[in-house]
Amino acid sequence: RINTSVTAWTMPATGVRPLFLSFGTGLYICGQLTRRCRKDPSARPLWACMTLASQILLSVLLPLLLIASFVEAYITPAVAALFH
Repeated sequence: RINTSVTAWTMPATGVRPLFLSFGTGLYICGQLTRRCRKDPSARPLWACMTLASQILLSVLLPLLLIASFVEAYITPAVAALFH
């Protein structure tokens, strides 16, 4: 049986973007750490990678997660009540 509830449709719109951003940030940090292990001169310092990750977390991911939680807590039940 296919799940056709409103939550099934709103979750990809609000919850997947932060997931992809987190995944991409982790890959970037992993790539930089791998470059440092290989003694590549183009590698960024560890502190610069952590600063970039924290900036992405605070400026992009947390607002997206707050929006997603608001949608799931308030908007989804209101829209679901229309179809009940």
